[in-house]
Amino acid sequence: MTLCTAYIRQANDTEELVFATDSELRGGGEKWDKGIKLFELPNKDALLCFTGTTSRAYPLILNLISSITYEDLFFRKSYTLIDLKEHVLELFSTLIKTISDYVDDKHKVRGEARFLFGGWDWQKGQFRIWMILYNPEKEKFEASELTEDNERTNFYVFIGEASKIDAEEWANDELTKLLIKDKKLHMKLDMEPLKILRTAALDNEIIGIGGSLQIAKVYKSNKTEFLGIYWHSIKGRPCFQGREYNETNKPLVRYFDPD
Repeated sequence: MTLCTAYIRQANDTEELVFATDSELRGGGEKWDKGIKLFELPNKDALLCFTGTTSRAYPLILNLISSITYEDLFFRKSYTLIDLKEHVLELFSTLIKTISDYVDDKHKVRGEARFLFGGWDWQKGQFRIWMILYNPEKEKFEASELTEDNERTNFYVFIGEASKIDAEEWANDELTKLLIKDKKLHMKLDMEPLKILRTAALDNEIIGIGGSLQIAKVYKSNKTEFLGIYWHSIKGRPCFQGREYNETNKPLVRYFDPD
């Protein structure tokens, strides 16, 4: 089971874009609970996470990071978030077409990973989130924006898979119940999507996702921040990007209290 979320947090007169995911990697008959699934891009103003088959997602993400690192365009003042989004789509679509031989259904294999991508758009003056999926009919990746409706008061999305239930339907239903309970339905979000992800991670009878949570933010200053978390509770060990540390060697980042 895997589950990821991206949402716009608005609290205490601040607004920021939050990404969070589990640490479970799957593929090739293997399951790892300490994998990296949330990525900061080299220009440090956007985030990307994925769900699905690791062997499909990792080559795409590693090629993307390398291409940005050595492309001057993405470090110019005129560069925009849309430029980066279009680059992601073009690169992913080009690379995925190399998967053609030795597979029974190339389109099924090409679409085994899904992505959330987002950042601060300085031209429009807003945070933007896209879901990036493979379209078998057009044989390319396409982006569907989740933040284009100006009438909405909150923006969030869950993506994931589980063997016994529809993980996305479960997460959306649980968030709706929580917002109704707290009398915040259709109001601005604070920590609510993170609470749903935490519940999914800690209760194996419900879903039981693997590993500690990974959390990062994008700010209006066009900078990202990765955060650690104590897991499974504040009495647990500090974790960062899926790995466990002790108090003496933990990375110097801020840490969440999951309780």
